[in-house]
Amino acid sequence: MHENAKNPSQLTDEDVGIVDELYVGCVAVMLHIIQKYRTPKRYVQESVLKTITSDKKFAMGRIMINSFTQKYESPLLPNKINKDLAEEANLFVQD
Repeated sequence: MHENAKNPSQLTDEDVGIVDELYVGCVAVMLHIIQKYRTPKRYVQESVLKTITSDKKFAMGRIMINSFTQKYESPLLPNKINKDLAEEANLFVQD
C-alpha cells in the first residue's frame, strides 16, 4: 500500500499484478474443468469423489488444511495425525 494513499485500501501496481495473476490462474483452472467435465455433477463424480475416497489424498489434504488453519501448534507426531484423521474421517462417512 502507498504510504500517502488517500484511500488506505488502494492497491499498489505490484498488488494489482498479483491479483491479476491469481484471477487468470483461477479462470484457467475453471476453463479446464468445464472443458474436461462439462457439468458440475460429472466433475464431482469423476474427480472429487475419487480424491476424497483415496486414503492418502484424504490424509494429505486434511493435514494441509489443518496446518493452514493452525490447528497444530507443535510438531506433528504420527499418533496425533492418525487420531485427528480418524476423527475427521468420521465426518465424511455417510450412514
